[in-house]
Amino acid sequence: MRRTQVLHLLFRFSFFLHQYRIYTVGILMFLLLSIGDSLFSHYGFSFYSSLNHQLLGQVAIKFNQLQIIPQVWLALMGMILGTLIIVISFASQKIPKLIDLYMQDLPSLYYVWFLVASGTHTFMVIALTDTGANLPSNHVFNMIILFPLALMLSLTYVFYILRYTKPSNIIMKVYEDHINRIHELTYGRVRNLIELEVIRQWYQTALFDSFNQLDDLLEFVSFKEPKADIIHDMCNVTREYIRNKQKFNPVFFKISQAVRQDISFKTMLGMFDEMERSRTFYEQKCFRLLGNAYTKFLDNGDFDLASLCASEMAEIGLTAIEQNDEELMEVIIVRFNTVLRFAIKHGIRNNEGRNLYNAAFHYGNYIRSLVKHQKDAQAKKCFMYLRVYGLEIFKHGRLSPAMYFIVDVFASEMKKLLILLYAEGWDPQLQNALLTEILQVDNPPATERTLLSKGILINNGVRILQAGLALFAMRENMQEFVSRIVKDITEDLELLDEKAFYQAIDMTCVRLRFSGPTFWEDTDRGNVNIYYTKDTEYIDTFRELVLQETKHYLITKVTQQYYLDDAEAGLLWDISHTPPHQELMPVLKDASMFESAIQNWKKSYTSADQPLLESLRNKTGFTSENHTLMLSSPQQLAPQSELTLFFSDASKRQSLKKVVHILVNTPEWIEVRMTDQKHLLALSSAQTIRCLYASMHQRYVYEFKGRWVYSETQDTGRIYPEKHMNVTQENSQKLA
Repeated sequence: MRRTQVLHLLFRFSFFLHQYRIYTVGILMFLLLSIGDSLFSHYGFSFYSSLNHQLLGQVAIKFNQLQIIPQVWLALMGMILGTLIIVISFASQKIPKLIDLYMQDLPSLYYVWFLVASGTHTFMVIALTDTGANLPSNHVFNMIILFPLALMLSLTYVFYILRYTKPSNIIMKVYEDHINRIHELTYGRVRNLIELEVIRQWYQTALFDSFNQLDDLLEFVSFKEPKADIIHDMCNVTREYIRNKQKFNPVFFKISQAVRQDISFKTMLGMFDEMERSRTFYEQKCFRLLGNAYTKFLDNGDFDLASLCASEMAEIGLTAIEQNDEELMEVIIVRFNTVLRFAIKHGIRNNEGRNLYNAAFHYGNYIRSLVKHQKDAQAKKCFMYLRVYGLEIFKHGRLSPAMYFIVDVFASEMKKLLILLYAEGWDPQLQNALLTEILQVDNPPATERTLLSKGILINNGVRILQAGLALFAMRENMQEFVSRIVKDITEDLELLDEKAFYQAIDMTCVRLRFSGPTFWEDTDRGNVNIYYTKDTEYIDTFRELVLQETKHYLITKVTQQYYLDDAEAGLLWDISHTPPHQELMPVLKDASMFESAIQNWKKSYTSADQPLLESLRNKTGFTSENHTLMLSSPQQLAPQSELTLFFSDASKRQSLKKVVHILVNTPEWIEVRMTDQKHLLALSSAQTIRCLYASMHQRYVYEFKGRWVYSETQDTGRIYPEKHMNVTQENSQKLA
């Protein structure tokens, strides 16, 4: 305790000297000048006199005749002080902290007080000489030593002041003072003194004042180079602080009242307890200033400086990871999310994606650092945030089209992270969990997806990146990854028709095949093409997998909708994908298209397909039994339906009417059975007949013509109908 008290007294004394260093330097300079004058009078003057006589002989200087001219000192002091006032006054208009820094600059204080002390020495010597005192040594000391020394240093001092007002030098001065304060906190004597609240507050205030000085300089400096230096230095001192943080006395992290009143923390009243617990109040100060600077740079169009803020934050994050500071890692994640929020607002307002592009890149660098250092909890959390912000940006794409590319950028960062996770040998279950995140980047809520244009859905950059990831997984034999990506891609069929989906797949494959490693334009991150993949040899295999999964997806969908079995679903697929028809769902939505597809497919029709075709007609509802369906083709007549046939007998000039029942309805003919008048029907074979079908549900009469062929051996007849069918709104009872 006694040692602490002594150290406290010494600190208070040094603090007093530091606080009043202007007067301390003045007193010290007068004291040194007095000592120097006394030493010269006793020891130097005799040596100078003998040397003067030896060199000059009879013409040696008569010291009692020397006269000091005070006007010379006044002119020198006027020149120096005038230059000082002019330079400092003008420079302080652009650098508001310059005067404060100058008043604490020791070389400048020493020289100015040297001039004042030397001028005072001149007047005192003249005053004493006028009273009759004989002071040749004092005259010599002033004229031969002090004045030449002041004159020689004057030009050096003017250059020093001019150089001192250069922004880069002021920035360096503040930076060096800040670094020294950080290193002092690791010294044993300071670690003990930090227990005292007044000393702890002084150090915290000194560190925050340095930050505020740099922030003020950032506001008033107009050129980009010093602004970049300020941002770099602010983050560099923060990194140095993090490296030495473990050496500090834990009491240092107790927030003082001065810190609570700091301008950056006035709106953070509820966070002081958390900052004390996590020991991050210093870093929070830096991040608050960086965040403010970032928004200003965005508003002013200084995109490169805004990108520098995000880059330096990623470097701070790397230092925190290297020091294993878990609490600070969480803080940096929050700050990166905040930067993304600023960039999103700016990007939407200006339809400008450059800053989001840069922020996502640096965020990705930070996450990659987490991955390389096995920080799985933080990496997984950041991965989830990328997905969340990617979805939000995707929703804003309708109002700001530039945002769609930024979604691709987010997906690109997630793709690179997944590849890195595999290279680092992370747990496959965790890799699968993170794969789920990237598969959701382009999956906004259904209400949002329905508003997207077909062009955006077809030309989907996220799908290209996911496909590129699937190609990488195929090369590394990660079959589960490939299967999940392929299944997710086929979910686009919920929004795209089959034709548009095939178009999107073909476009994706083309872009993957022909995208080079570089882009033809430069960006802030270089000209790297985010869509490039080196695994192009797997593109054809990937396309086949997607087509197979598409077939499975669509067949499963219609199977569940119409309760089809595998054979019926297979037949439906063959019918719907016979050229020129290449889509399944449109065939099921329109009766005429369904019949057209059957007519195109009938070349491969066999008798074994007949039961399946009849069952398929019944389940899909494209038969006469469907009372809501307006028949468009005779092929839609259901088996067991009743037809009325009209035969023309040319010899008897009369028409015969016959009622028959449909046995089989194939794509080419309708087979019917009758019970009497065989001889009449046989005689009418191969002629054109008129067929009527009365719909009991709709009260419609359907009429079509066909060629009649009768088979005596099987007691059946076949109708080869024409495709055209007429509909009349007659009461079906008229046919009776």
